[in-house]
Amino acid sequence: KESKGIQGPGDTVVPTNKSSFYEFYNSIGCPRYVVAPMVNQSELPFRMMCRKYNADLAYTPMIHAGLCLRHRGASSGGRGKVRFIDSVFATCAEDQPLVAQFCANTPEAFVAGAKMVEGRCQAIDLNLGCPQGIAKRGHY
Repeated sequence: KESKGIQGPGDTVVPTNKSSFYEFYNSIGCPRYVVAPMVNQSELPFRMMCRKYNADLAYTPMIHAGLCLRHRGASSGGRGKVRFIDSVFATCAEDQPLVAQFCANTPEAFVAGAKMVEGRCQAIDLNLGCPQGIAKRGHY
């Protein structure tokens, strides 16, 4: 029997093969027009303008997952991590489906970042090909 994928948050299915990819694609509404992540451009106001002109899916700007790891539990009650992620990951109900893009140089940092946005987006993307100088210097 062919696997359908790994169950993600809510109704999201994490694809593990070709047929589960199509299941995931259908679960997010079969997006045709996608707004790719862009440096200093993919924040919420820009994504909402793109959605006004029929963008079906959007990406956040690249979020440095190492900062998520550093800020998790930064203050009593975990409020530090909420304030941090809200400052770099603004979204709203109309900004869906949404893919959060992270860069990371350790698995622990990537997982910490992904957990901070869990339930607020439909997918997590690990940027493995950023040509920016900062990515090369940061080893991600």
